[in-house]
Parts: sequence; C-alpha cells; structure tokens
Amino acid sequence: MFATSQTAAIFAAAIIAILPAVQFSGMFVPVSSLTGGAWLAGKIFPSTYFQSISVGTFTKALGLAVLWPSIVALAVIAIVYFVVSAALLKKQEA
Repeated sequence: MFATSQTAAIFAAAIIAILPAVQFSGMFVPVSSLTGGAWLAGKIFPSTYFQSISVGTFTKALGLAVLWPSIVALAVIAIVYFVVSAALLKKQEA
C-alpha cells in the first residue's frame, strides 16, 4: 500500500514482516526467553502461534485440547490484520 512499485513492495515485505517474523517466532530463540520489545514482537507475529501449532501437531501429536489457545490467537490476529488492511486500503475508481 505504501510502495510505488511491486518490486519495492516485495522488498519492504521481506524486511518489515518476514525477517522479524522468523527472528521472533521462537524458531531460533524461545519466545518465553524474550524480553521487552522483542517479547512484544514475538506476540504480534502470527508465525509464533503457527510454529507452536505445527510443532505440537507434527512432532508431539498434540490435539485440539492443548493447541486451542494458539489457534484462537492466530484467528484473532488474522481478524485484526484483515480489518486494519481493509481500513487502510484505498478505494479504486472504476
């Protein structure tokens, strides 16, 4: 939405979203050991919850009874991101 070209948008998405999402998702450092702004970043990226669901499902064979908090958090983040993106999207004239 802020970029002038598709190439700029792809690079901006990689720098602004993908890199922090991987860094703070718990893949390299557990989210429970993060403090301050890093903890907050770990909590607002959906990859944190998606990773806990994936690891719990495929490696630990956990069921819905254990994973439901992460599923609810992922759904809430998806709804918030959708509402914010719809509100910020410019209307196009036909």
